[in-house]
Amino acid sequence: MHSLLSAAVVYVDGQPQWRHVGVVRLHMRDASDTFIADYVARNWEEIRHCVGAYQIEAEGVRLFHRIEGDYFNILGLPLLELLSYLTLRGTLAA
Repeated sequence: MHSLLSAAVVYVDGQPQWRHVGVVRLHMRDASDTFIADYVARNWEEIRHCVGAYQIEAEGVRLFHRIEGDYFNILGLPLLELLSYLTLRGTLAA
């Protein structure tokens, strides 16, 4: 298991007005060395720039047997929390 943090801060006039840190816990499944080597070989061009060397929205989801937390945090932005804040603030229409 490892934890992944995803954060966002909204600044207004140079001052932080809102911040959020989302936490996701990713439980990796048991996998053989052969499976991992084949996975990396098949996906290297897509995963080489990804945090953790997996792409959860693609074949990388096969590396896990349980994920606790928000999918958007894994992608790199606590999107639901940000949208909620912007809606409550009136920046986005309700």
